Amino acid sequence: MLAAVVVCVAAGRWQQGRMHDKERCARNGRRAADGAVASRPAGAADWAALRYRPVVVAGAYRAAAQISSTTACTKGAPAITW
Repeated sequence: MLAAVVVCVAAGRWQQGRMHDKERCARNGRRAADGAVASRPAGAADWAALRYRPVVVAGAYRAAAQISSTTACTKGAPAITW
């Protein structure tokens, strides 16, 4: 009986630790999302500081370079179209 109590208390403390980690992560995400918009810095070493930040990207859509993939199989072979 005592072993069951110890296991339940340990599981409860583990769940509380997970809850606190998720709350901290959500707080950091909200704080970063409220920050200024960032552009991708060339050669940035600290990517963790940019996590959850709104970003501005520039580029071009190249339809000819698109790869379309499905999870269906055709006669046992993956159905991948190029």
